[in-house]
Amino acid sequence: MARLRKKMTLDRVVQKLTSPANPLLKQVRRALARSELTSNGCIVAESFHLLEEALCSPSTIEAVIAAESACARALELLKAHPEIRMFTVPDRLYQSLSATPSPQGVAALVRLPGWQSKDFFRGRPLTIVLDGVQDPGNAGAILRLRKPSAQPG
Repeated sequence: MARLRKKMTLDRVVQKLTSPANPLLKQVRRALARSELTSNGCIVAESFHLLEEALCSPSTIEAVIAAESACARALELLKAHPEIRMFTVPDRLYQSLSATPSPQGVAALVRLPGWQSKDFFRGRPLTIVLDGVQDPGNAGAILRLRKPSAQPG
């Protein structure tokens, strides 16, 4: 049975997950390994930079999972967001969860806002959408080709 401990940290309840078999951790691990959404439709944003960007965006952060060594910094970022669930895991368990070679110790489960194609094209004469670009040089080449087209910005 997965163990779950709750600890009050300032005004926030932080749940400590210790089992690799925890359903939430299994879901995050599966989403990262397959580069897909979690079963409830969230992306896994893994780094402090992506957490900060998600906090400033119209997205909804469902939960944050932090390694014990990164918990204080994550709590500081979430200070103004008491509605976001916070979980902490031992550092070794976080490393087994992470998809990056040198993890920062924080991952956010983020639900992106619903977009429709008209939202992308409204008021813009030219829109370039890139998906799955393997080589950043390819993205640069595409943007340089757009420049001579005399389209604004």
